[in-house]
Amino acid sequence: LEQVVRELDGVGRDGTVNDIARIIDRQFGSSALDEQIAKSLLNSLGSKRSASHVVAVLSCLQLRGLRPTVYLASAAILACRRSKDWSSALVILKEMAASQVELDTIAYNAAISACEKGGQHDK
Repeated sequence: LEQVVRELDGVGRDGTVNDIARIIDRQFGSSALDEQIAKSLLNSLGSKRSASHVVAVLSCLQLRGLRPTVYLASAAILACRRSKDWSSALVILKEMAASQVELDTIAYNAAISACEKGGQHDK
């Protein structure tokens, strides 16, 4: 996972979903990604303060057949919180609502915390 995070950092903020999909495909090939690996990847992005690609990574995982769950959403939003990326946290909340994923207190609190850490108390 460290290699994936380094490569994601290498594409910078302007990396597209296709760029990110190529990195994930190169690392994992055609093997199925399970929820635990996906959560670990999202957590790694958050711990490295590299949450700029969390939304795109979450989209790529869904394109690879991994259904969004409250656990993936929470991991993604927590990664955004660690990076103070409040706007991505809110995007994930909206996407999960559109996917009919029922979020829990952890996800909502993490999104609120991301807004606070990003100086967006009114969001």
